[in-house]
Amino acid sequence: MPLSEKKIQNQILRDFATRTDMRLWRASTGKAVPYSFIKQLYSVVWNKDFQKAIHMLETPPMLSFGINGQADLSGILDDGRRLEIEVKAPKGRQSEDQKVFQKVIERFGGVYILAKSSEDVGRII
Repeated sequence: MPLSEKKIQNQILRDFATRTDMRLWRASTGKAVPYSFIKQLYSVVWNKDFQKAIHMLETPPMLSFGINGQADLSGILDDGRRLEIEVKAPKGRQSEDQKVFQKVIERFGGVYILAKSSEDVGRII
């Protein structure tokens, strides 16, 4: 059975994140509710204003992090070049946003790796 993207990412991090000639970390994207909203909601519930709490939960504020198309793993090589690793399962394909992100990284001298295994990273690094 082929490895999942998550397992491949973890293997790449195990194999490369502790090297002294580079730094590598997971680069997450997504959305989250701000902590200030959670505190405010807690206060409203504590004061038993359940209608207001329901209203607040209908349209909570959201914070976005990361950018569309960014790679799964990001880092820097010891010569100062940016390193981006997009991890795909064996049959996975890049999205159009990911292809654009790759072009930007390469245009500015960074190293972009489309990896389906830790060995793919090793061959390029």
